[in-house]
Amino acid sequence: MPPNIALFAWPVVVIVIFSCLPRRAALVWSLLAGYLLLPESFSIDLRLLPPIDKGSVGIVGLIIGVFLFKDKAGLRSPATAPNLKGLINDRPLFGKLIMALLVLMVVRALLTIATNTAPFFTGARYLPGLIPWDMVNMGVQTAIVVVPFFLGRHFLATPADHRFLLRCLVIAGLLYSVLVLIEMRLSPQMNNWVYGYHQHSFAQHVRGGYYRPKVFLQHGLWVGLFLFMVVMAAGALGRDKTAPGRRKWLLIGGYMMVILLFSRNLGALTIAFVLLPLLWAGTLWQARVACLLAVLFVTYPAVRQANLVPLDQITAFAGRYSDERARSFAFRVRNEDQLLERAREKPLFGWGGWGRSRVYNENGSDISVTDGIWIIVLGSAGWVGYIAFFGLLSAPLIALPRVARRRPIPPETAAMALIMAGNLIYLVPNSALSPVGWLMTGALAGFVQFAPRRATEPDTGDAAIVDAPRHTRFPPVERPRRPVAATSQYRRSSGKSQSSATSTP
Repeated sequence: MPPNIALFAWPVVVIVIFSCLPRRAALVWSLLAGYLLLPESFSIDLRLLPPIDKGSVGIVGLIIGVFLFKDKAGLRSPATAPNLKGLINDRPLFGKLIMALLVLMVVRALLTIATNTAPFFTGARYLPGLIPWDMVNMGVQTAIVVVPFFLGRHFLATPADHRFLLRCLVIAGLLYSVLVLIEMRLSPQMNNWVYGYHQHSFAQHVRGGYYRPKVFLQHGLWVGLFLFMVVMAAGALGRDKTAPGRRKWLLIGGYMMVILLFSRNLGALTIAFVLLPLLWAGTLWQARVACLLAVLFVTYPAVRQANLVPLDQITAFAGRYSDERARSFAFRVRNEDQLLERAREKPLFGWGGWGRSRVYNENGSDISVTDGIWIIVLGSAGWVGYIAFFGLLSAPLIALPRVARRRPIPPETAAMALIMAGNLIYLVPNSALSPVGWLMTGALAGFVQFAPRRATEPDTGDAAIVDAPRHTRFPPVERPRRPVAATSQYRRSSGKSQSSATSTP
């Protein structure tokens, strides 16, 4: 199939999905199918318009499907109907923080263009300056991030939604494992067989005489991250001893763990071995671990620029197991040092697009390799863009432990937080962030911000959910106080039976 036909036909496919499934199911399945099946590393460049590629087509399809079927009922429990009815704005300050980060992303884009209007030469290469029309491209890039986040926040905010999302992820992983096994055996050719080209270097997907599958994703590392998410989701569904089909989910999780083991993705496998046992810990501890990892990830570039990371020791440790791993890590460190020096020249708003944040030699050849997404965002958007981008990604994880002071954290919600924490760890050396991750982060943001409405509170519509004052949402509960006389009698008593008889319930 020609890849351009697949891209142009995808919005029609999404409309069919929304017409056949409930809105919540259609949202999740159209996003998963688009991410896992559409052609990667292929775009259609139109004059004066952003390129049409996998990311932009997927977002356009979601927007069309949601708006065309906005009145269609979702598959939810009666207490949590679609459009956040039945929920109250439990943490309005968190909602304001999310909106502030979104505004900051837009303002940053404007300031990046304003501070990068001058073109320049680097060797024999000419790099053009940014023009106001570049705001359109930046807007599309922002939409690719923001749309799944806010759809997840609006439609997947409850624990039942989180459980449904985990089940869809496991089912998608189970189906995708068939293609992964085919590429393990026959070589990573699926994208070439279907769309007629290799989306990435074939040589990078041969490890130790075995094949590392890439299927329809950008790289085999992306496949490893997706398999990690599936393993964690299956473990979370099998954790609940009272849930039906617990053994089924555990068996699927074990099978997917074997697939991950033989997919030649050491990083994803290591993260799975570290985080998977935490699913059997308390949900509050899971939320705390996810919060800690999110804080470490957000502060990593600052720590990296301050030379506080023991890079030499890490290189030596990697060399004990594999010289190839040690050389690869040392190469990444040198490359990151060059890109950090380049980013320091435009620290606030970055260099923008057109490859201006990359490093070139005296001949104008690009000698930089941008692996970690943090260095990509820091170089192109500066510290302001970094705070907006990763603040939106990390804020739900950082705020989740505080939610436990008001209401319990369900197991499926805590598991999703661990999955996203694993995503953040994976993003330090890689740029494998997916729309599935943004959807999950948005679902966590919805859980943090909104809480189930109490039975005694009237449901006055969506306006009350967002605008109701805080004291009208959670009226103070008066606790009975112990009478003074009874307290004095209790203190004067000395017998054990009298003490128990006068104690307040």
